[in-house]
Amino acid sequence: YPPISKFKASPKDPEEGEKVKLTATVDNPSAEEINVTVIFLKGEEELSVQNVNVSAGGSTDVTHKWKAKKEGKHVFTVLLQGAENTEVELKVNVKAASPGPGMILAVLAIGLVAAVAVTSRRRRT
Repeated sequence: YPPISKFKASPKDPEEGEKVKLTATVDNPSAEEINVTVIFLKGEEELSVQNVNVSAGGSTDVTHKWKAKKEGKHVFTVLLQGAENTEVELKVNVKAASPGPGMILAVLAIGLVAAVAVTSRRRRT
């Protein structure tokens, strides 16, 4: 069976809530077209099973999209199923989501209200 020459995630360091594209490149060094079963796993959980044809002497990219729901390290495996199983592991580190513009504006608004309250109290005394 052909080797997996690459297994990557894009983006490499996603934030919570981001979609991650997992891409496995399957090479076929033989002189004949082959059909292989590609399985994407997250830990023991099967994410996707795809049957693909790889032309003689060619390569094919097989992808799976995953949503990064939880911060931390996640381990993915891509497995080529056949007479001999070939597998490659990939670790993705999901970062906590950075505060969006809504959160920043809310903090600024609270600060502004507090500053106005302090100023108005000083004027009354």
